Amino acid sequence: MRRRKSIERDKLVVFFNDTATTEIYTLSLHDALPIFYPASREMPPLWQWGGSLLVLLGLTYGALAQWKRHPYLAVGWLWFAGSLLPMTGLLKLGDHDMADRYTYFPLIGIFILAVWGLAQWKVMKEQEGRVAVVTGGVFLVVLMMISFVQTSVWKNNFTLYRHALAVDDANYVAHNNLGVAWLGQSQPEKAVPHLKKAVAHCPHCIESWLNLGESYKAMQEWQPAVNAFREALDVKGDNVTAHEVLGALYHARGDGWLAIHHSRRAEATYSQRFGPDYDKAVALRQNLEVYYRQYFFRPEDFASES
Repeated sequence: MRRRKSIERDKLVVFFNDTATTEIYTLSLHDALPIFYPASREMPPLWQWGGSLLVLLGLTYGALAQWKRHPYLAVGWLWFAGSLLPMTGLLKLGDHDMADRYTYFPLIGIFILAVWGLAQWKVMKEQEGRVAVVTGGVFLVVLMMISFVQTSVWKNNFTLYRHALAVDDANYVAHNNLGVAWLGQSQPEKAVPHLKKAVAHCPHCIESWLNLGESYKAMQEWQPAVNAFREALDVKGDNVTAHEVLGALYHARGDGWLAIHHSRRAEATYSQRFGPDYDKAVALRQNLEVYYRQYFFRPEDFASES
């Protein structure tokens, strides 16, 4: 029990150090902002989180040491560091490691440091109005240019997810969504490489397996399609989409037993979730009637699966 608590505590320290340094990096480098930051399931190397810890401890000590002369240093830094605590990853809210929106509240502390710090400069005190106007104007122009460049990333799905992959090629969400975009353009052959990378980086992501199966199906590559949908069932055995499509694929291949098996599973799931009159449940029952006659099976033959 003590060992488990120690591991969790170590993870909290790592996540906090990584989050704090990454948030500062995010503020300074706009072109490295993907739409999604996949959560890492591996501990970062010692030099990374250990170095971050030393930097954070040093900054905290320096800010507190200046409390009497420059209290804004401690206020701004503690605001930033303290408000990051709920965002360390201790409580996971999804598959992302962090999000750009997490910077909104903590960075108020950094702005406190900047505003009060600039106000202490001698040149600011002597020529307050002129310096403020020039400095503010320069910052506005720079921010306008950065905003123009960043918004161009959001032109369409292709520019958005290509940008995310340029930042991190292991971003499985970007690979999946780019594959879906190509599939939507009726170009499954361009979707497949991205979807294969998506499942390679995230084998438990069932949507990527389903999309990969649909891509192979659109290309009429039946065996790879079957393999992809079966992988989806390995992730989640009651996935109704995988059962429904596999029923149709096995029927197309003349495998009556598996066609009926998967179609029965899909029909039962649809009926349970939406009622027996649900259109897909009705269509599957009609298909099953055809399958029973064509392959010389009876519903009783599958009674053990119920």
